[in-house]
Amino acid sequence: MDDNFTHMVRTQHLAAIHAACLVLVLIAHRRFTNRNSINVPTRDSMLHRQEVREEMLHDLLTSGKCRQLICMSENAFKILCQKLQSEGGLRPTQRMTIEEQVARFLHIVGEIDGTHVRVRVQIKDAPIYHGRKGYPTISVLAACTFDLKFTYVLSGWEVTASDSRIIKDALTLEDKLIILDGKFYLVDGGLPHRSTLIAPYRGVRYHLKEYSNRAPQNP
Repeated sequence: MDDNFTHMVRTQHLAAIHAACLVLVLIAHRRFTNRNSINVPTRDSMLHRQEVREEMLHDLLTSGKCRQLICMSENAFKILCQKLQSEGGLRPTQRMTIEEQVARFLHIVGEIDGTHVRVRVQIKDAPIYHGRKGYPTISVLAACTFDLKFTYVLSGWEVTASDSRIIKDALTLEDKLIILDGKFYLVDGGLPHRSTLIAPYRGVRYHLKEYSNRAPQNP
C-alpha cells in the first residue's frame, strides 16, 4: 500500500514538473519570437526613417524653416556644425549625421532629475521610506529649463520606488509632464532613454566630480 502511494505521489510530481517545463518552454519561445520581431526593422520602417531624416535635413538646410525650428539661421547652423566637427571632435554615426546630432541637441528644452527630501512618517510606514540616506525621505522629480526655471515637480513617491517608475507616473498622470513633439529633456543614467528623454551613454563619465583627477575619455 505504501509503495503504491509513493509511486502515485512520484508520478504526480513528475507530471507537475513536466507541465511546468512545457509552460516555461512556451513562455521562452514567445519572448524570443517577440524580441526578434521587435528588434529586426522591416524594409518599410527603414525607408520611413530615411524619409523622415531627409525631410528634417531639408527643413534645416534649404527650406527656410531653420530659424522657425531651432531659432537659428541656416548659415549659423552650418557654421555651428562645422565648428563642432573641427574643434569639438564631433563625428557622424551609422544612425545620425552631424547635422542630425546638433539639431537634436538644439531641441533640448531642459533637464529632469530627482532628489530626496526628508520626511516624518508613521513607524509602520518607515521601512519603505528608508534609503541610502539613513532616514525617511520621499523622492521628488523636477524638470527645469536651462535658465533655472522649474516647469514641473512631482513629489510623494517613497524612496524605494525606482526612477523609471516615477518618470512613467509623471508622463501618464492627469496633470502630467508635457513634452512637445520634437522636443527633448536631458536625464541622468537612472532614467530610461526614450523618444523624449536623452540619457547619457552607459559606462562614460559625465559628472563633474569624476574629472577631478582624471582626464575626459573622449570628445
